[in-house]
Amino acid sequence: MNYQIAQHYISAGGKTRALFGLIELSYLSYEIILFAFGVLSFLIAAFRLRKNWDLINGLTFFLSLISIALILIPFWRIWI
Repeated sequence: MNYQIAQHYISAGGKTRALFGLIELSYLSYEIILFAFGVLSFLIAAFRLRKNWDLINGLTFFLSLISIALILIPFWRIWI
C-alpha cells in the first residue's frame, strides 16, 4: 500500500503534490481506526498506571505510545 502511494506521489504534478495529504487520507482511511484503538489503549494503560506501577502496565503504556507514533509516521516517503 505504501509503495502504491509513493508511486502515485511521484507521478503527481505540483498542485497535486501540494495537497497530497488529502489524497493520502483517502488511501489510508484504515489508519484512523487503528489510531483510535491506539489512543484507547493508551488511555486504558495510563489509568491503570495511576493505580499501580508494574512491568506489564508500563510495557503496555510504552507499546501504545509506539503504536500511535508508527501510525502517524508516513512510511511511504522513504521510497521517494
